[in-house]
Amino acid sequence: MSDTPPQTIVFPLFDGITQLDFTGPAQFLSRMPGTRVITAAREVRPISTDSGFAILPGTSFADCPPADILCVPGGHGVADALACTETIDFIASQGSAAQWITSVCTGAFLLGAAGLLEGRRATTHWGYTHLLPMVGAVATPIWPSRWPPACTARQWPKRSTSRSNMIRPLLFAQATPPTPPPPCSAGSRHASMMLRRSECVRRWRQSIEPEARGQSQNLS
Repeated sequence: MSDTPPQTIVFPLFDGITQLDFTGPAQFLSRMPGTRVITAAREVRPISTDSGFAILPGTSFADCPPADILCVPGGHGVADALACTETIDFIASQGSAAQWITSVCTGAFLLGAAGLLEGRRATTHWGYTHLLPMVGAVATPIWPSRWPPACTARQWPKRSTSRSNMIRPLLFAQATPPTPPPPCSAGSRHASMMLRRSECVRRWRQSIEPEARGQSQNLS
C-alpha cells in the first residue's frame, strides 16, 4: 500500500449548475489511481441543478482541503455565481495552489473572474466565447488540430479550458503538473476585474433571456 497521499480533485458547486458538467468529469477523474473527489459549496445543503434534482456537497468552502486538481462546472447558474464573492474567492484561493486548473463549458467564466485566466487561452460554450475577454482570457473558439509550438500538452490545462471530454484524457495521461499561475495583484487590477465581472454578468443575463423566453413558449 502506497504512503503517497491521494491527489485531491475539488469541484465547486453552485445553484443552477449543469449536472453533467460536474458528474461527467467526476465519474471519469474518480477512476484515476490515487485520487479523491471533493465537492464543496458555500453551505452544505442541496444544490439545485439544471436537471430538476439536487446534489449534496461533501463540505463547505471554509472546510475544503486544498485542491491538486480544480475543476469548475458551468451552467446558467454561472451568472449568479459570478456575483458571489465567496464563490469567486474560493476558486481563486484553490486555483492559486492547484497543480491543474480546469473548467467545463461556461465554468471558464468563474476561473476568469477569479483571475486565473488573465492572458491565457480559453474556450467555452460556443454561444458565450465572445464574452471571455471580459474576464481576462484570450478567447480560443476553435479546438486546435495540434499543439502550438509554445504550448506543450503538459502546459495546456493551465493555459486553456475546454469541454471535459477533451481535457480528461490529458489529466489522466500527464504525471508532472505545470507551475501554478502567479496570484492576482490587488489595487487597480482588482477594481478593473470587478468592473469587468459586473459587465459580464449583465451581458450574460442578456444572452440567456431570449433562450429562456423560447423555452417558455415551447412549454406553453
